[in-house]
Amino acid sequence: MNFTRKAVIDKVVSILKNIKGVHAVCELEKEECKTLLEREMEAEKCILGGMGRGFNAGMREVLKREIVLAILHSNEYCWPPEKIQIVSMGEVIGEEIRCEEELKKFKERKDIILIGNTFVIYKDKVSKVLSQTSYFLFPPLSVPELKDVDEIYGVVAAMPSPPVDRYIKEKMRRFGIEVDRRDLGTELIGFNICYK
Repeated sequence: MNFTRKAVIDKVVSILKNIKGVHAVCELEKEECKTLLEREMEAEKCILGGMGRGFNAGMREVLKREIVLAILHSNEYCWPPEKIQIVSMGEVIGEEIRCEEELKKFKERKDIILIGNTFVIYKDKVSKVLSQTSYFLFPPLSVPELKDVDEIYGVVAAMPSPPVDRYIKEKMRRFGIEVDRRDLGTELIGFNICYK
């Protein structure tokens, strides 16, 4: 089967635009990807909520891919199952719980502290939260909607930091896309093309 780079990207974009909550998709150029990584690494130096710095493993993986797409989504978008975690010396001391059923069970537990609506800290590990070795781990995310696209491989997604989110939204705004609603966020998706 013969296909072009553009045809593959168009196919992926079409699939992504049909996901509930996705409002727009745009491709990022290699130079933009370099800028995004610089901004992400700068954001990682900041302390998040007084509990540690960040490390966005997902962004690093996405930006290694041949094609990088940015999506703009509302809160109707269903996030992949991978969780943001607080890690200290290789041990998970807190994590985000997005599944309503799982969150309900956590709210009944006495051995956790709920921060906000979805983040739990394990009480027996609280002392490690404020240690200088703790950090927020933003993992690579899966994209189940693209698992059956034969023309691509190495699909991975990432949740960007606020500075990267603003950069992506500014690019989309230049294309005439409405990005200012409070419920709109961004995600990056990277993949490689199987050239035949």
